[in-house]
Amino acid sequence: MKHFMIWLFLCTAVLLQATTAWEQDLKIRSCTAIEWNQSATPAPGGGNLYVWSDSRADDRNIYAQLVDANGVPTSNYPVAIDTKTGIQKNPVVTVTSDGFFVIAWVDTYLERRGDVFLQKINHQGQLLWTEGGIRASVAPGCSEIRLVTDNLGGVIVAWDRYDNDYNNNQSYVQSFAADGSRRWSESGIAISDENGYLLTSIISDGNNGFYATTSSGYSPTSQLFVQRYNTAGLTVWDNPIVVGSGNNIDMNRNGLLALGQDTFYLYWYQYTNDFQTCLLQAYTTAGPAIWPAPVSEETPLDVYPYPEKIAYSMSDNSVFLVTRLSGNYNGLHVSKINSGSVNLWGNVVVFGLEPYHNSEYGTASLEADGSGGAYLLWNKIYPATMETDIYAQHLSSTGAELWQPGGALVCNAPGYQYYPYLSVQGQNIWTAWLGQPSQYQDIRYQKLGNSGQALLESEGRYLFGGLNSMFTEGRVTLQRSNDVAMLWDDDRMGQNQSQIRLQTVNSSGAFGYNVNGDNITVYHPCRQYIVDARVLSNDGILVIWNEQQDYGYDLYAQLISDDGFYLWGDYGIQLTNNTDGYNDSPSIYEIGSDIFLAWTHKTYANNVYNGAIFMQKITNGQIQWAPGGISMLADAALCSNQLRGIYDDYLVYERRVLSQSGGSKIYALRFNPADGTPQTAWGTIGIPLDPANTTLLYNQEFLNAKLTPQGLFVAFKNISQSFLHGIMAQQISPNAQLLMGQSATPVMANITSLTHAQIQLGQNDFALAWSTHENQTANVKVQRFSYALDPLWEPLFVTDDGIAAYTICVTRDTNDALALVWTRNNGDGDSQIIYRFVSPSGALIGNDDDHQINCASSPITNLQTVNRGNRTMLTWSQGSSYYRDEPMEHQNLMGQMIINQTTAVDDPQSVPVALISTVTNYPNPFNPTTTISFKLAQATNVEIGIYNLKGQLVRTLLKDSKSAGLHHEIWNGLDAQGKGVGSGIYFYRINADHETRSGKMILIK
Repeated sequence: MKHFMIWLFLCTAVLLQATTAWEQDLKIRSCTAIEWNQSATPAPGGGNLYVWSDSRADDRNIYAQLVDANGVPTSNYPVAIDTKTGIQKNPVVTVTSDGFFVIAWVDTYLERRGDVFLQKINHQGQLLWTEGGIRASVAPGCSEIRLVTDNLGGVIVAWDRYDNDYNNNQSYVQSFAADGSRRWSESGIAISDENGYLLTSIISDGNNGFYATTSSGYSPTSQLFVQRYNTAGLTVWDNPIVVGSGNNIDMNRNGLLALGQDTFYLYWYQYTNDFQTCLLQAYTTAGPAIWPAPVSEETPLDVYPYPEKIAYSMSDNSVFLVTRLSGNYNGLHVSKINSGSVNLWGNVVVFGLEPYHNSEYGTASLEADGSGGAYLLWNKIYPATMETDIYAQHLSSTGAELWQPGGALVCNAPGYQYYPYLSVQGQNIWTAWLGQPSQYQDIRYQKLGNSGQALLESEGRYLFGGLNSMFTEGRVTLQRSNDVAMLWDDDRMGQNQSQIRLQTVNSSGAFGYNVNGDNITVYHPCRQYIVDARVLSNDGILVIWNEQQDYGYDLYAQLISDDGFYLWGDYGIQLTNNTDGYNDSPSIYEIGSDIFLAWTHKTYANNVYNGAIFMQKITNGQIQWAPGGISMLADAALCSNQLRGIYDDYLVYERRVLSQSGGSKIYALRFNPADGTPQTAWGTIGIPLDPANTTLLYNQEFLNAKLTPQGLFVAFKNISQSFLHGIMAQQISPNAQLLMGQSATPVMANITSLTHAQIQLGQNDFALAWSTHENQTANVKVQRFSYALDPLWEPLFVTDDGIAAYTICVTRDTNDALALVWTRNNGDGDSQIIYRFVSPSGALIGNDDDHQINCASSPITNLQTVNRGNRTMLTWSQGSSYYRDEPMEHQNLMGQMIINQTTAVDDPQSVPVALISTVTNYPNPFNPTTTISFKLAQATNVEIGIYNLKGQLVRTLLKDSKSAGLHHEIWNGLDAQGKGVGSGIYFYRINADHETRSGKMILIK
């Protein structure tokens, strides 16, 4: 994406409007998220066309790249096939009989649940059909596209369609002529009449018609059906071929087809009476079976067979079968059956058959070699690490291995290689795969020689790649003196592995760290996820995260300096050493030179979670109390407690007595900072904030708290057992006196539809924002109160458009105006962020237009806001975070700055302008040298220092005056004394005037 930053600066002007600072939303963590699953096809001339979708733009689009017979891309950049608004995904491709290409994909442009679109292109990538593609389907809910060609330059496309409730599932087929015109009725033809029976395989019949198999879903009484359709889309046979009696037979949605000479073959899996097998039958074009009985694939005991591939060998009129085995042993079986149902290889050729804990065998492809043999390609998975390698083998007409026994290694790069693709075109043997060698994923391809050797780069030739996506979530956004910091969990390194990453953004939209952020935790092959962070008085960031151990998770903490260095060692401080349970809801507070960290430890027993609250004190990077922290409550009752925050020497938590009915109650406890013991008059468990409340409560939910001259102000929500909602407040003095009565004082009482309530606590008053459904209409309201609970103005309708609000955030600017930001779905499937400013007197600023950020059909999560003067920084996660097998737009972290321009805006010259930009070092990792590049907006003095992980200066690389423009400095891995430094992580820090940029480098020797 391009990011154009447009500032509208007006000196001393008063404008009744709000605006965004940047024309395009800022991508803090921008993933490419390639989706490729063997979507390639041989191209005339000996090359291949590769098609994929990726999210380099705002949403997901379709791209293609043609590679010639020498392995050289025919264009400098991939060709954009479709870039409409919405998500284009799941592409498939085929070459047509007239030598062009047709691509089909699922498209959300018209319907969020997805339609099927097609496009035809020539060898130069020019679109031959209508721009944006031709719509094949007439109803949404489409998936699992298949394409076959006819003899007339057109295609037959098939897809499955699911209703909203997934009850009325059917498969449809449509035929398109060479010019893109439909041959059949607009709706196509439904080829599965019975509910739940869907297409499993489709092949051309050689005469512009097709064969199709349909079967049920997972059912103990399923059957398999085969039917032939002519060029008009009409059935050729009076009745379909029916496989299986439907009596205790599980067909499991399978059935592979291959076209032979005046015959076709069906290969399927069948499970009957605890017996599992794979069967092959040959049929005439009229439908009758040719063989007296199907050929049964013999497999070893203790394995589950499944049909993986069927391929016809024209040279000797036979078929190859690939069967994937799983269970106690994993492997691949390959066999060759002639037209007389004889297994030509006797015993099948076996690859693997290893114990399941050693390896697994994934996707396999097979192509006939034209001489009675075949080429086989597969990936091998190692369960211990989940890494994968790709192997290939050439089998002779007699089944002998012609290449290295066990297979020639195609790629064993670190990381993962998925979806191996095989294409055989005479002497050109091509493979391709989707790789994830580290934090990036890419499509790579390889050309194999006649002995299986690689003819291109050893790990394959790079076609296209970028940062992967997966389950990244934006967790914490923090305000610092000169920028905003974002921290998130990032699992770009692979499944079940994540690290904490950091990025900072200043008011001009410039990043403080490398693009897509830098790690602030040391990599371990496990999950790390952030649970809290806080900016300290020195602008350092204290981060707490959970890190996966053999028995569960432990809490760790690290202090990051204002310029990005570890201050508590390479690995931080381990806060817990649990043998059971998990840690939750930590909180951080700084008192002088001491830092207090508290958390909830949950253990599960007798079908309930018990919650205990622990605290640790850290001074100068050293633990002051017992390892694992001290328990803060001496409670005689068994309780499920939940920490809600530390506020100076006060601790607020929710207490639920497990032996009593009802929900949680809000408590506060004041502790001695010296040793963590309760202060006098506070008891051993603290003070309930609403002890005299006689209402039958379902629950009390903490909202916010703030230190005041009178003690601690706490706001919370009461939910009665009749589900009436009330916003309550309490002031508790330093000596444990409830200043608002034994029953907390209601701010609002007995509201039936109060949701997403947020309270912003200011210096002299607080603001309450909430969503309500009054008279069946959704609204967002806001109201301000003094700390004496006097309303400063009546509830203000911020929006009454009837669209439900979800997450609501409230911030206050330096002019005492409020910024309200919330998320919603506009009813058309599009996600939006809505924002409005409210004046100190309770008036909406500006009109109702242009106060929204549209995020198309990408779900929005983790919306957070922080204030900077008269600006508010918004951050959010954009994209689905629920399904790993649905790589639509996982997860971009986005940012935008909104500006309240009702008051005088700072002089333009006072707005920070990025003096240093384009900061990178390449290569990285490096050995022995790396080049640090930076660009200056104007001439200035520049100093570059090299630092180790402890923040110690290793060498001053540059200290000189530099002109405006791009500059390069080389570090050769030597320290100030000219001695070589050891392998490891180093940082460079560039200082120019009062501006600093830093980056991380990895030296490998």
